[in-house]
Amino acid sequence: MIDSEGLILSTSKQLDYAPLADYVTASGRPGQAWVIGRDDGLDIALYQVIGGESNFDAVPISGADAPQTDTGVIVLGYPAAANSPLDRREERVLGLRTDLNSGARYIQIQSDVVAGTEGGGVFDNSGGLAGLRMTEEQLIEIGLGRPGEAYAVAASSLRDFIVPQLQGGVMVVTATLPLGSGTQFPSLPNVFTGNVTVNGAPAQAGVFPLYARLTKQGLPDVWVRTTIGQGGVFQIAISAPDSYGGGRVEFWGNRLRAAGRETYTAGGFFLVPVDLTFSG
Repeated sequence: MIDSEGLILSTSKQLDYAPLADYVTASGRPGQAWVIGRDDGLDIALYQVIGGESNFDAVPISGADAPQTDTGVIVLGYPAAANSPLDRREERVLGLRTDLNSGARYIQIQSDVVAGTEGGGVFDNSGGLAGLRMTEEQLIEIGLGRPGEAYAVAASSLRDFIVPQLQGGVMVVTATLPLGSGTQFPSLPNVFTGNVTVNGAPAQAGVFPLYARLTKQGLPDVWVRTTIGQGGVFQIAISAPDSYGGGRVEFWGNRLRAAGRETYTAGGFFLVPVDLTFSG
């Protein structure tokens, strides 16, 4: 959390196509956050807390240069294992490296690679956020690191160009849409169509992307995106395996959820008229 108004900085590739993520603060405060910017080339996303909450216990990005080689840093993260406590390590900076493709600078730290701690903070001696932990796979993919090496993108890169770009709405998504599987193929779609109203007026075309979210207990969420047409008209098709039959469909746009929900019907083609109302 880099801002008391609820800006969160973390990794992005685990999202698939989801524009939402769950969060829990250190004090146990839960909620959902909207992705306002994402760059899978860097594996970084910027999230904004939904609901108007504020006064979060945030740690701003450090204004200092990257920590020098051989200086100490604190590395935090939550391991992927269930119910694991916060992983806190005092580590040493081994050096600085630059990704020539993106220009981002990375801090190499003398730390074990612990699954799940990606997106965790690296903090300097003044308590500022000196870097953001990256995944081992990401560093190998861009040709910067090797297996077993731990890196964090440096605060200077986050502060000077990565976060400003994400705040501007950059969306670079490399995930594939998770529809179907090797043994269960998507069925004919449900097509939801109607009109979108925002605060009592027809939504303007292209103002924000419209998402449909199909959820069913025990199955991964399916997200589908479309754009709003002239006069607030929309059409969005969801095609999922029959196991999603009876699942809930909700609609999201611009950090808002539309009033009302629909039901996903498996086994054939269904045209579902529905008007969406957003307020807030």
